[in-house]
Amino acid sequence: IPFICASAEFSRIPVLGFFASCAQAFFVKRDQGKLDPQLVSQVKRLKNKGSATFEVFIEGKRSRDRRFVPGKMGFLKCLQSTGGDHIILPICINYELIPEQSALAKEIEGRRDGFFSASGLFRWLRQVFKGNVNLGRIQISAAKPLLLRHNSNLTSIVAQVQAKQQSLVKISSFHVDATCLVLGIQADVIWSALQSVGCQFWLHQEQAIQRSTLCMPNSNTELWTIMLQWGHFLAPFLSKTGTEWGYWLNPCRCDQNAVSNTHIDVLVAALKGKILQAKQGVDSTVRLLKSKGFSCPTKGHVLQYLSNCSSCPHVLALAAIEFMIFNDVLDCGEEKKEADFDLQYCDKNVIEIPRPIFRQSSGATKTNYSSAYVDKSLAFESFGAWGFSDSGFVMNVSENRKIVHMRGNRYRISGRVLPNLVPFIEKEIGVILDPTNVAFSATNNGFSMDECELSQDSLAKLYGILKDSSERSKLDRVSILPIDRLRHGTGQTQADMYILRSKRIKKMRLPDCVVWPVSEEEVKSLVQLATIEKWCIIPFGGGTNVSHATWCPSRKVEPRPIISVDMKRMNRIIWINSEDGCAHIEAGISGRDLVLEMERRGFTIGHEPDSIEFSTLGGWIATKASGMKRNKYGNIEDIVKEVRVISPAGVLFHNYNSLAQEGNTGLGQENRTFGRVATGMDLCPFMMGSEGCLGIISSAVIKVWPIAECKKFDCIILPSFEVGVRLVKDLSKVQSLKPASVRLVDNAQFRLGQALKQEPNRLWDTVRNKITHIMARSYFGFSPDSVVGVSIAFEGSVDEVQAQERYIRKLSLFYGGVFAGSKHGQ
Repeated sequence: IPFICASAEFSRIPVLGFFASCAQAFFVKRDQGKLDPQLVSQVKRLKNKGSATFEVFIEGKRSRDRRFVPGKMGFLKCLQSTGGDHIILPICINYELIPEQSALAKEIEGRRDGFFSASGLFRWLRQVFKGNVNLGRIQISAAKPLLLRHNSNLTSIVAQVQAKQQSLVKISSFHVDATCLVLGIQADVIWSALQSVGCQFWLHQEQAIQRSTLCMPNSNTELWTIMLQWGHFLAPFLSKTGTEWGYWLNPCRCDQNAVSNTHIDVLVAALKGKILQAKQGVDSTVRLLKSKGFSCPTKGHVLQYLSNCSSCPHVLALAAIEFMIFNDVLDCGEEKKEADFDLQYCDKNVIEIPRPIFRQSSGATKTNYSSAYVDKSLAFESFGAWGFSDSGFVMNVSENRKIVHMRGNRYRISGRVLPNLVPFIEKEIGVILDPTNVAFSATNNGFSMDECELSQDSLAKLYGILKDSSERSKLDRVSILPIDRLRHGTGQTQADMYILRSKRIKKMRLPDCVVWPVSEEEVKSLVQLATIEKWCIIPFGGGTNVSHATWCPSRKVEPRPIISVDMKRMNRIIWINSEDGCAHIEAGISGRDLVLEMERRGFTIGHEPDSIEFSTLGGWIATKASGMKRNKYGNIEDIVKEVRVISPAGVLFHNYNSLAQEGNTGLGQENRTFGRVATGMDLCPFMMGSEGCLGIISSAVIKVWPIAECKKFDCIILPSFEVGVRLVKDLSKVQSLKPASVRLVDNAQFRLGQALKQEPNRLWDTVRNKITHIMARSYFGFSPDSVVGVSIAFEGSVDEVQAQERYIRKLSLFYGGVFAGSKHGQ
């Protein structure tokens, strides 16, 4: 009995992976590009036991359409490195149908049904025992063995192995009948042509009289995969025309001396016609997608449009797309990677998204005025880092261990000891963290920047539009201090952190002044003044700056003085209409304050972006934000009903009577709004994603909902990211059964979550964690290097949540998932 050498993916199949390990199978990682020391030592150990036989799939990863693909040399290199001579016995398996035939065909068409699971296997075996499964015939044959020495040329060995395998390929009437259907050629012509190219037939002389008892599949893609089992015999005749299709049919070898005849010409001509049909289908689809706004469509886009085209063979269409992608690198000696890159077919003059370039201004006007006000938000927001200033990770060294804890008390993780975080970070980035060496330290001092370009007269005009009764209050709402200008010219992204900490801020232009209005009337006066004085205005919300909207253009691009308008003091809830489920709120309110105020009144806004602690309502609208609970409540464009905007032309709004009355301050008394208005243009779509280009958003009417009757959390552990994508994709197709939030966490984030776990306080916790890891790897087949998680939040009535939970459990079982519980989900 041979030792089976299988792909590491097989080890993650529930139950089967465990039994395969017990049967002394061992698993290898494909596409490593180098020798695996662990695999070498394992092979040596097995060889030392005596005469060892290994079974390995030379192609590494089979094609989905039964074609031969380039062979791999990794395992043969491993054998060579262990020393001695080895006998290579090429084996060929011929079959009519395979169990996963339908699933592979759907995968080619871009629609996967689900991941291979133990439950699915047992259900299939049950049908086999009932006699409901007919896979036809199968034949296993072996060629003459080859000798592998320590100095053998592995490329030549692999080529010889695959050549011998190809010579053993045999077909039956089932394959011929499938070819008749896809190419539209009579069976006699196909039999004759295949005999001419040296193809062998099942049962030799009985091929013409013993017909297969199998029923033909209804799927055109399945028929093509059956035909392509012998497609390599036609590769030489396609290679003569200089096309890539000969290599596609047979990447192992192409006999340029193959002799053609009439029947072969008919067969090749029919195949070329189908190839041309596929190429034209892909070409027209790409043009259609580009005309609809897809400047650079992906393989998935094209396949999705082709899925409704029955005349275009999906197998050939997929190959045509691959040739568009890899046309510049296709070479018979190179392996084509199956990645989903953008099509090179598209315009090659497409420019990447431009990044702003900032230059230090020369000739800045200096002023001797300084404001006494510093933005109060800086007292609790970190400068040069994300988050709050009272929260952060602190590393200490104890007993030669780097221990991390989080200071502050804002989060559940605060105060916990995290012994695994530093080892995880060091392993991931390949850098040893030295607690005695602080690099890129955050500091508020030592920055070099241009002075404010606004004159004393201009500053006086700014004070003049403010409606405060005291001069001190006015001074508090206009600032030209470096710290305020720095904060409003940058943000909290990784790029901003690096700019601030590396002192590269001196190369950037900053706002000349920061203003904090407190009413819509002040914003209106400010916009009018800026129009007269020719100032540039940049609205400022929470300053998370994910889209780099706070970065000021260079003076070459924008020569006018720049004023940052911080809206955070406009944070009132004007009214709430509980009967209609809506509320009128000023745009400067932060997400955390809005959530708290609404919860006190028994409502939820249903919008939870990652930046909710700092970002504002106006920022959500200006950036067209999306939240984690969009499944239930929608994105920001679904939540906002009306919006008020201050533009150079005046105040823009839609529902005049509900929000304002002529002559007042702009904040009306009528706490109502219309669900839909058929007269006039809707202002909301114009402001979504406008980034302040059309005006300053002063307030908005948004939908609110009563706090959900039931809230629950859960987490599903899955074997790989691909499986997680398929589960989430299936979940997205249902409506009422869709939870409020579904979030797929990739392997890196999953392992980070494990690293953020607290050190066990009790012996039982340690034992339980060990048992959990052993069960996950051995019984469920989960690998630490590929396992992912799906966190789920349920919100709604008790009946809604229970129905959603039942559906989630059914779907999880189908994909081989394991529930980790509400604690991990939350």
